[in-house]
Amino acid sequence: MVIRLAILFFLLAGGVRAETLRLLMPEGKPVVGEMIAVTLRGEYTRRIALETLTFPDSADYDWMQLSRDNWREERVNGRTVKVFERRLALFPRHAGPLTVGPVVHRLTLVGGDGGRETLDVRAEPETIQVVPFPADGGSLAARTLTV
Repeated sequence: MVIRLAILFFLLAGGVRAETLRLLMPEGKPVVGEMIAVTLRGEYTRRIALETLTFPDSADYDWMQLSRDNWREERVNGRTVKVFERRLALFPRHAGPLTVGPVVHRLTLVGGDGGRETLDVRAEPETIQVVPFPADGGSLAARTLTV
């Protein structure tokens, strides 16, 4: 009887969402030097007190954050979750496969007893294929700018 209750508990708990983080990459094949708009999206069910995001630097691309982080509540699969989104721009430096990640979001969660616990939520690496610049020479990037 106890085994049946344990199995039932695990089956019902299987529908519970865990904290998730993922990189949303666009479809298509970008060109070397072309901006690739990437969204980092986290879906969290627990109360968050503090957070720190670690985005990896790479010799394969330059990157910059496009806007402030967006935190909001959203209904996902019938449950209200706290959604985190960060918009990023990647600029590939060479042709070929471009792998981005892993990205780690370190959360300090508020426990039921008021205590704090640390949780690292990880977005697995994503790969996109970058094609060479379609003309002789490089892209039209400025080497210097005087204002």
